[in-house]
Amino acid sequence: MADSAFAQAVGHYQQRLRRLGWEGAYVDVAVLHLTWLFLGEVEPAQAEALAQELEQLREYPAAVWRVDEVGAFGPPMMPRVVWVGSRRASKRLETLRDVVVRGMLRAGWAGEVPPWAPHVTLLRPRRRGETALPAWSPQAVSIGEISLVHSTLTPRGPIYRPLATVPLSRPGGEQS
Repeated sequence: MADSAFAQAVGHYQQRLRRLGWEGAYVDVAVLHLTWLFLGEVEPAQAEALAQELEQLREYPAAVWRVDEVGAFGPPMMPRVVWVGSRRASKRLETLRDVVVRGMLRAGWAGEVPPWAPHVTLLRPRRRGETALPAWSPQAVSIGEISLVHSTLTPRGPIYRPLATVPLSRPGGEQS
């Protein structure tokens, strides 16, 4: 995610969380990315097949995603992940998701298709702050490429390694 205004907004929000006592592994703003579908453990051959399937995304236009809420995965008193995202998506983003899911199935995905929960991870907390998560100011983010990413969690934060990146064909303007 190369949107510098969005990265700056996330950095400011992370600073607010720190001041409120939220401790843990913060995601470096330099490696922020939209998690579209979390696949979990995937065999290398299946990841390669999915990467090939993603090539068809090149014919689709880019989109704009409206990031308008903050939330957490896990128990409210000690969430596993703090994120920003949106519960609604534009038709363009839904179309891209459907293309990815069809590619997963053609690539031999045997498990249940994971729920669509588009979000940007900000923090994996070790200690919850004294207050609830503060409000997030909505941001519009351009989605110009789709990547298949391998993630390794470490005590110092996640390490992301792109396995495949497919640029979308041209700038888009439809917001979600």
